[in-house]
Amino acid sequence: GMSLRAGRLLPRDKLPDARAGDCVRGKRWIYCLPAVINIGAQKAGTGELQTWLEKHPAMLVHGGEVHFFDTVENGAACDSESERDILKLKYLRFLWRRRRLTAEAVTSGPLMLPASPDMLDAGELPMVNKVAFEKTPAYMDVADPALLACIAPETKLLVMLREPVARTISAYQMCQSMKMGRWCRDPMEEAVAFAMHNHTDPPTLNQQALQLRPALRRTFTLGFYSAHISRWLVHFPGSSMRVQWVEHFKADPFRGMWAAENFLGLPNHDYRQQVTPISRDGSRAEQLGGGREGTAQNGGMRTEDDCGGLACSLDV
Repeated sequence: GMSLRAGRLLPRDKLPDARAGDCVRGKRWIYCLPAVINIGAQKAGTGELQTWLEKHPAMLVHGGEVHFFDTVENGAACDSESERDILKLKYLRFLWRRRRLTAEAVTSGPLMLPASPDMLDAGELPMVNKVAFEKTPAYMDVADPALLACIAPETKLLVMLREPVARTISAYQMCQSMKMGRWCRDPMEEAVAFAMHNHTDPPTLNQQALQLRPALRRTFTLGFYSAHISRWLVHFPGSSMRVQWVEHFKADPFRGMWAAENFLGLPNHDYRQQVTPISRDGSRAEQLGGGREGTAQNGGMRTEDDCGGLACSLDV
């Protein structure tokens, strides 16, 4: 598929023309449409991938989780140009409401992406040298892909997956540890017993029972990855999406980042000066370049050349 191209810094009245990767001048601040969105899955390493991406000099990482398309009001429409422009404006305002961008922040420095011919023909518009990125894992199964495709059909989608049983257990345990709701108060074994038809071989989900507990149903059915990804592929071409298993990423994060950069068309970045060397048993951890401490979970890359025989991770 098409690699990313440098965006434009558009005047405010050109908002309807803004495409994925473009930035728009507001009265005081700049608002950028993400060129890349990580849509999920929850508990599958999306935060770790974001931490690696924010080390790339070309990336403008929003940070945290945005939760726009999974919480946009019911009935949000994008059936006309005016509805599209309103939705695009709402998204930009929501996205950057807590982080203020300046023109210098998105235009200074060397241009790391090629400009498409139509952008060069646009005249004196400044070029954007950053690639805006957001992640919201809930998008994969909750958001309406048609809304994003309506306002920014050029968006590149990153998908992180994890072995489904391990992902489900991790999500349930997180709910319990954070006391996120009544639906996860029962021990995991009791939740599984409630959710499954044990008289079938192999056991199948008891959809009728799960209708009574939608949060539990979502936790179990989020692992039906093909169904969720298929929803997105109705509105985006397969060439716009890259799928990465977190188990593979943790086994060789440098290779995972190289593949992601090549998919996006980013220049390859040398992360070796920014990784945290950690021992396989977690007994040694050094600070990240960003000042956070690394800890060991599932390893990272083991290579004599890059980390002196230790595992490597930016954020685990």
